[in-house]
Amino acid sequence: NQLSKHHVDDKKQLSNGDLHHRVADLELRRVKLGALTITSDMLVYRQSYLIIINTTQIYTRHRTQKNKIREQGNKKAMEISCLRLWKLCQK
Repeated sequence: NQLSKHHVDDKKQLSNGDLHHRVADLELRRVKLGALTITSDMLVYRQSYLIIINTTQIYTRHRTQKNKIREQGNKKAMEISCLRLWKLCQK
């Protein structure tokens, strides 16, 4: 699966290697989503979920769901669009 620099099709399943290849050049970039600063080492792509892992927060989004915040135990999970995240990374 190939990704252009300006488009992510979150309907396709990407391997962790595919995503890592594309986010490797984002290490010096930062994407602000609320209080969480996302860096490439926090990104894990598993099937149709983009999972951003932080010590206190886990952000996930499934392509069939709308954006919403839910509790997972004592961790907040905010679902975000894979495409939106990628577009933010390109800025």
